Order: sequence, then structure tokens, then C-alpha cells
Amino acid sequence: MNAIMLSLFLILAGHARQSDVRPPDFVKQIETVDRMDLIQRLMTLYLKDHKSDPRSIDELMRVFEMPATAGVDGWGRPFFYYTNGHDFILASFGRSGLPLAQTADPGGVSTQRNFDTNLVMINGKWAQTPLDVDR
Repeated sequence: MNAIMLSLFLILAGHARQSDVRPPDFVKQIETVDRMDLIQRLMTLYLKDHKSDPRSIDELMRVFEMPATAGVDGWGRPFFYYTNGHDFILASFGRSGLPLAQTADPGGVSTQRNFDTNLVMINGKWAQTPLDVDR
């Protein structure tokens, strides 16, 4: 548990330094990708212990004693999360907060550089990320 908290701190601290040289919305996209990666790792651990996905991201954050900010995207909005107990969809609707049409082939990188591009993960695998955001 301490290793997860330390990695979250290092991720957030590293991005705070980047905010001086990158547009604020780009930094928010990077934070969102990092938080979604963290949630995916926590989901894997949760699934091993509970044999099903958590009912909500809030439940996942409580179980692993994570700060509330780990359960929201870089713009401060809760992630979209859906599960049937064994499969899940995790998404951020970007800067606009509105769901948009798919802009990439499934599993691909969007050709758009705008900050409204949805970030979508299905069962821990990226379905869509914006251009220029490492994943």
C-alpha cells in the first residue's frame, strides 16, 4: 500500500514541475492518464481479493485508502465508470466534460490534439487516448 501511495505522490509531483513549461490543459490530460493507469492497477488488486470489480471508484479509493483526487480526472470531475462485476469501462470526457464520438480506431490514439478528446479504458486496456499524451 505504501508503494502505491509513494508512486502516486511521485507522479503528481513530477507533473507539478511540468506545468511550468506545458499548457495547463495538457498537464491535466497527463494527470488524467496517470490516474487512470493507477485506477487500473488498483482494479487488478481489488479483483484478486474480491473476485469482482468494485461497484464504484469511490469504493476502490476507500479500500486502498487513496486520496479523493486519485478518483477524479485532471479537471476535477469524477471518472465515468461502468461495471457488470467482471468487465469495466473507465473514461474521462476531457476538458469539456462531455462525451464525444470516437476519434480513433479502437485501441488507438486519437488524431486530435484538442483537450476535449475522451480518454477511454476498457478492462484495463486503452481504447482511446489523445494525440501526444504518453500512455
